[in-house]
Amino acid sequence: MNPKKIETYRVDGFIHTVNLNTSDAVMPAQEQGGARAMACLSTITSKKLKEDGEVNETTTLKVNPNNLEGTVYRFSDFLEVLEKVKEAAGFDNFEWRRIDMAFDSYEPGFYQKFQKLNNFLVMCMAEASRARNKYRTLDMFTSEQLSVAFKTDRYEMESYNKAIEMDEAYDHSRLELRLKKISDYIHGEPVDEHFLVNWTKRLDDAISTESTWQMQLHCNDELERIYKTQKDAFPVRFRSLTDFLIYYQDFIFSKRQMIDLLSRIEEVTNPVNRAEWHKKKYGIEYISKSDMRMAVKEIKRAMREFFEA
Repeated sequence: MNPKKIETYRVDGFIHTVNLNTSDAVMPAQEQGGARAMACLSTITSKKLKEDGEVNETTTLKVNPNNLEGTVYRFSDFLEVLEKVKEAAGFDNFEWRRIDMAFDSYEPGFYQKFQKLNNFLVMCMAEASRARNKYRTLDMFTSEQLSVAFKTDRYEMESYNKAIEMDEAYDHSRLELRLKKISDYIHGEPVDEHFLVNWTKRLDDAISTESTWQMQLHCNDELERIYKTQKDAFPVRFRSLTDFLIYYQDFIFSKRQMIDLLSRIEEVTNPVNRAEWHKKKYGIEYISKSDMRMAVKEIKRAMREFFEA
């Protein structure tokens, strides 16, 4: 990636939504101030659990703190909004169940500009996490990518075009880091540590040399399979190896990966020369270790700025 291009990778971090469980009775306030705070609650569901013969009612609340007075860019302000919601809804005790942290950019064209880099990051995270639930969504008519994500029982990551999802008139790109089932493993520890420590470690592990290469080898296993099973297909899927490489260029992230892929193709006699010729002729974009480090550094900066401001 062009060094000047990666320097423009800038995001703002904030908590998008949280899910809370409470056994307190939820009694929505009627006064104007309380009603405004209640607008932060997008979902309220209750269920009854039987424990030792007794029935305990648990209410799950989904809170979007940004619905009160706009996007909240400081954790201390988020906690203040949460207190207003608790007061308005009439509950005091709660357990964290899920936190979705968003990293947004409104720069025109940001999603498309860094789509390959963000895909690389999410795919490396999925590979390192051994996630089974991993997917990419496309527009029904244009095949334009809308999102790429992976999910485990405890955490998720997704990069998506928020402008298309919300039918917004302006550019809006979002990367989300999510924690789930939090009360199962948080016992009094500050929530911010699970982002600043645990998510930071996951990101660093995902962009290690070993993790990124294993992900690229996984891509090559699939690309090799596709090429060898479809190169003689009719109706024709691609006319040549060059067609194939151009069509699947978003899944080839480095020169090393390209050479490895070409070394698996029988008709290629010199994979290194072919890789260099293809890059020069067709301008495939590669993602370097430095690109990944700078992107993760920016995500961690935005995370720290939110929690420590």
